[in-house]
Amino acid sequence: MNTSQTENSWLDLVGSTAEVLGPSRGHIPDLAQYRISRIWISLESIWLFGAVPGMPPDAEVSGEKDGVVKFNLALQVHVRALRQLSGNIELDQLDDSMHGFELALPVQVTLRATDELTYPWASNFVLELRGKSKHLNFDIAAESVFAYGGKHARKRFLDACRLPHSA
Repeated sequence: MNTSQTENSWLDLVGSTAEVLGPSRGHIPDLAQYRISRIWISLESIWLFGAVPGMPPDAEVSGEKDGVVKFNLALQVHVRALRQLSGNIELDQLDDSMHGFELALPVQVTLRATDELTYPWASNFVLELRGKSKHLNFDIAAESVFAYGGKHARKRFLDACRLPHSA
């Protein structure tokens, strides 16, 4: 587990590093162990919500069961192109959603910058977010990605899922 931002870290590519590093107490969650339990697709973005186990005890953890401690993580992906989305979310045998401990099977997620500029006049590059597992796969070209960790990750995700009230 990384204890600070490093060159080529996925966190270097998101627009909200403090939203993860604050609750994680400076530790970078391992996206290769991301356990995505919910996906929300809107016109503007795709939201991924889940947990990363294995964070140190000083991180703002969101529950524990049978020695597995989880750190909530939400990703807001501003989509440029959805290249692939297939499969389903599958729950881990440790999942106990009835008692507030939700845990899905891991999806190996990677985030990297491509060589393509978001716009010809822009200085930022298109991001590539990929997820791969036996049960869930995706490939997304993104204009930007924002990450939220800890206890506020769930709230951010649920707020994004709320439909606007009509007047």
